[in-house]
Amino acid sequence: MEINYEALGERIRKLRKLNNMTQEYVAEKLEVSIQHISNIENASKKPSLALLVDLAELLGVRLDDLLADTYPKERTGDVLYVETAMLLERCNAKERRIAMDMLESLVESLIRNRNRGKEMENETIE
Repeated sequence: MEINYEALGERIRKLRKLNNMTQEYVAEKLEVSIQHISNIENASKKPSLALLVDLAELLGVRLDDLLADTYPKERTGDVLYVETAMLLERCNAKERRIAMDMLESLVESLIRNRNRGKEMENETIE
């Protein structure tokens, strides 16, 4: 299997942002430079297997999910992950990509709104 380092870098960037992590935070946790993380995300450097294992753990995904361009499809006891996978299985590859892009935008919007709500609660408490 040939690794597409551009796609890998993009997956890493998306997962990092979904987890509200900065390149600086990831670099610090993995004990590498910020520039190294940037280079991996931009596909100008290839990460070592050891770094990929640590990165997958930090981002909360399995290594094979990180390499296979998928997100975790199933969580123990959470039917919604299974239902989502079943819906996506009905789509062709192009439709799945569109659905994933839309879902990613929706999740990012939900997280932003959740964070705004927390900020407003904190202002009310003070």
